[in-house]
Amino acid sequence: MVYTGSTPGLRLAKLRLVSLTVHRRDAGCAVGGWLASYLSAFSLGLGYLWSILDEDGLCWHDRITRTHLS
Repeated sequence: MVYTGSTPGLRLAKLRLVSLTVHRRDAGCAVGGWLASYLSAFSLGLGYLWSILDEDGLCWHDRITRTHLS
């Protein structure tokens, strides 16, 4: 995830996780995204459900780490 910007599942779907602010994600950004995704999950899934209401379709962990799938 740190070096390629994707997981095997994302590569299979031909998706890549990219930053909204910088050209390349570093290890710190990857760890922050991993921790932020736990916040989305441990809040009874509200962080993931937020993507339904979000105008850009982003979850809480996407907003926190300023990333999206492309």
